[in-house]
Amino acid sequence: MTKNHYQVARVSMLLACIVLYVDTAYGRDVHHSVPDLLTSFIPHSDRIVYETVETRRHRDTLRKHLGYVPERNRFVVFVALSGRNVDGYVVVDNENGRYDPITFGIKISADLQILACEVMVYRGPRGDEIRDRRFLEQFQGKSPGDRLTMAEIDIMTGATLSSKAAMKVVARALVLAQIVDRRLHTSVTIPKRPE
Repeated sequence: MTKNHYQVARVSMLLACIVLYVDTAYGRDVHHSVPDLLTSFIPHSDRIVYETVETRRHRDTLRKHLGYVPERNRFVVFVALSGRNVDGYVVVDNENGRYDPITFGIKISADLQILACEVMVYRGPRGDEIRDRRFLEQFQGKSPGDRLTMAEIDIMTGATLSSKAAMKVVARALVLAQIVDRRLHTSVTIPKRPE
């Protein structure tokens, strides 16, 4: 990758962060911005790049693993790198609660296990109980093959739809990270720093 390509990639990532930041900044109850989340989730990586997952291109994989095809056209998966090694992934995604979208940040390890789940923005008048640590910690250690249903995850009383939204986002984040992981490991194009 030439120096010019690296600069374009940096500007593109910055724009993606700004777009996601602006989306979260208008929320009712903002708990994390995208730059703050990335910094706290990935403090020791050399750099963060991002990969885009086009829904149309991965429709069959998404339907197979999720049981549906998301309405969004594309998703951004942040990839934490140290040298040419993948340290992990971060997905920032929205899902509707009862009233409004909820923005989640999901940290996924290089071996595709959930390390952390955070509510970044909660917009509804009720159901923000899902920010409770006990609820969010239930997702830690989950991987793409795990079932995420109300039988496996204890939902929060008074926040049933918000709890379901969290389960849906975590499952989707795992599939998105898996798609990116396969892409990175089947090609030799893991981005590197310019010399």
